[in-house]
Amino acid sequence: MTFTKKVAAGQDIASADFRQYFGDFFSEGIKTGFTVSVESGLSINIAAGIAYVKDTNDGMYRIVSDSVESLTATASSTNYVYLHSDNGSNWLTISTSATVPDDAMLLATVVAGASSITSVTNVTSGL
Repeated sequence: MTFTKKVAAGQDIASADFRQYFGDFFSEGIKTGFTVSVESGLSINIAAGIAYVKDTNDGMYRIVSDSVESLTATASSTNYVYLHSDNGSNWLTISTSATVPDDAMLLATVVAGASSITSVTNVTSGL
């Protein structure tokens, strides 16, 4: 068996080390905002907010949005709104797949009729 010490006294600590530490010991969640609501028709709004989301390696990322974002649901389907830790420019996605991506957390379930949203269920919990 081999043991290693990741950080020794006087050594600089890389951001990746902190990201992994927090991912190992804390749960992802919403600090503020990121509530999903109906805009009109098949459009939804996602409120600005602060969240902590794990990536595919369980490293923790702080995600900050400073404005309301909009997405369009698929008609006549149950849609799932995801917040990603690092998905290029697509921090927020909407999908008809209930399988949560490895780099994301589920924000809400949105049920859409033929031309409008019939229900929104915000499913995330706060920190």
